[in-house]
Amino acid sequence: MKGTGFKGKLFVLFEWITRIAYVNVLWIGFSLLGVMLFGLFPATSAMFTVIRRWVRGEDDFSVFRLFWSTYKSDFGKSNAFGWIMAGLGIVLYLDYLFFSSSGSTLFFLLKSFTIMLLFVYVLILALIFPVFVHYKLTLFHLFRNTIFIAMLHPFKSLVAILGVLFISFIMFLIPTLIPFFGGSVVALYVTWIAQKMLLKIDEKQQEGLKNG
Repeated sequence: MKGTGFKGKLFVLFEWITRIAYVNVLWIGFSLLGVMLFGLFPATSAMFTVIRRWVRGEDDFSVFRLFWSTYKSDFGKSNAFGWIMAGLGIVLYLDYLFFSSSGSTLFFLLKSFTIMLLFVYVLILALIFPVFVHYKLTLFHLFRNTIFIAMLHPFKSLVAILGVLFISFIMFLIPTLIPFFGGSVVALYVTWIAQKMLLKIDEKQQEGLKNG
């Protein structure tokens, strides 16, 4: 029994700390299993899958078994969209640097357009894993739906980004936290924000089906 009152809340707090520390260790371990280059994205997908279950109130499952099965099943697809996103980020950043090298009007306009694209890119980056583990879409529909959701909920998407930046700043100040909470805390926060958006969309779709 977890109990109630202060002791009960304290128990829940320590339970969550243990959970997110454990899944963060799994995330690092399985990322290294794929020599980072091929392990990072499937490990991240597995981490978001586990945390999504927790956020939805599910806890009667084996964390390691779910992590491992998701890591294997999502290995190819998560690497595909992960490296596409990484490539797009590099291209956009290089474009920004190039267009910033000149003060001409044309380059200024192109730089402004690139900044806008970078903003959209960051919105997609913040939501793409929660959308992926929630819907299990094809690559085309994954990118399309993530953009749609980010544009449909710009304020919540921005809150997600600001929260990630704040967490990253705390990790920078206290780097000893990274091995235990560096990835999982970010995933927990983003999943918590994203689930509110995704559940609303699911509810509207169900209402549309009933009314249709």
